[in-house]
Amino acid sequence: MNNSIQQVKFLNVGHGDSSVIYLMSEEREIKHTIIIDIPDSVKLYKELDSNKVKTIDILIISHTDADHCRGLNDFIDNFTKIGNINKLCFNIDRSIPTNTLALMLKRIMEYIKRFKIVLEPGIISTETLERKILEYNGAELSIIYPDKVDEACAYLENNVNDMSVVCLLKKADLQILFTGDLGSKGWHRLLNKNDKLLCQIIKMPHHGAFYEDGENAKGLEEIIKILKPKVAIISSAQNKKYKQPDKRTIELLKSKGIEIYCTQYTQMCNGGVCEGSCECSGNICVLNQDTKYTIETEFTTSLKSSACI
Repeated sequence: MNNSIQQVKFLNVGHGDSSVIYLMSEEREIKHTIIIDIPDSVKLYKELDSNKVKTIDILIISHTDADHCRGLNDFIDNFTKIGNINKLCFNIDRSIPTNTLALMLKRIMEYIKRFKIVLEPGIISTETLERKILEYNGAELSIIYPDKVDEACAYLENNVNDMSVVCLLKKADLQILFTGDLGSKGWHRLLNKNDKLLCQIIKMPHHGAFYEDGENAKGLEEIIKILKPKVAIISSAQNKKYKQPDKRTIELLKSKGIEIYCTQYTQMCNGGVCEGSCECSGNICVLNQDTKYTIETEFTTSLKSSACI
C-alpha cells in the first residue's frame, strides 16, 4: 500500500499567490518541499522554519507579475543562510522586463554561481501533455502548460498571464491544479489539447477573476465544466484595481456545488463589511493521506459573506 502523505498549504499573502507542497513519509517526515510563487518572503520563511525545512527541491515562479514573485530575492538571500535550494523554475515572459523582473534576473545569475542552483524551464514539449518534475512514492508533480506554441502565442499577444506555469499534483484519485493567473485564451489552448484534464481541487486563476467566453477564449463556466473540481481555493485580498474575487465567480462556483475557501474577505465578497480587508480562512491546508483528503483553515470566523452562504 502507498502510505505517502501530501500536505499542500495555500498561504494567506494578501493580493497574491504562494503555495507550499510537502511530500511526506508515513511517519510525516518531510521528504520533498516545493514552492510555487513568493510575494511575501517573510511569511514563506516562517512557514518553512516552523517545519524545520532545510532543503527546497524546486522553487517555481508561475509568472513574473509582482504579486507572484516580488519576494523571491529576499527569500533566497535569507533561506540560503540556513538551507539549500536545488532547482529554480520560471519563464522569461516579457519582451521588456519590469524593474522587478530585471532585478530578479540579475540576482538569479548571482545565485546560480554562488549556490549552484539548477535552472529548470517552466515549459513542456508540444509532443506531450505534461512534464514530470518531481515524483515520490506515488505522488507526481508535473508542468502541463505552456508549451512552445502557447509561449509564442502569449508573447505575440503580450499576455504575461497566459505564460503562467500551470502545475498538476497527482496522487491516486486526488489531483490539485495550480493555475497561476492563466487567462481565458490560455485556458482555451490548454483545454483544447487536454480536454480530459480533471482536478478535485483548483487554485482559482487570477484571484477569483471571472472569464467570459470569446473567440479562442474559454469562459469560466466552460473551464469548470471540463475540470469538474469539488473544491476551489481563492487567494485574494482588498485591491482597488482588480476587485477580486468577482461576484460572478462566487455565484458560478456555488451554483455548481463547489466548496469555496478564500484566504481573505474583501469588499467585493462581503459588501464592504470589513474596513480594508480582514481574515476569512487565512492559510488553507489540504492534507491527503491514503485515499482521503481533509481541508483545514487557519481561522474560523462567524463573519459570513452573503455571497458565500
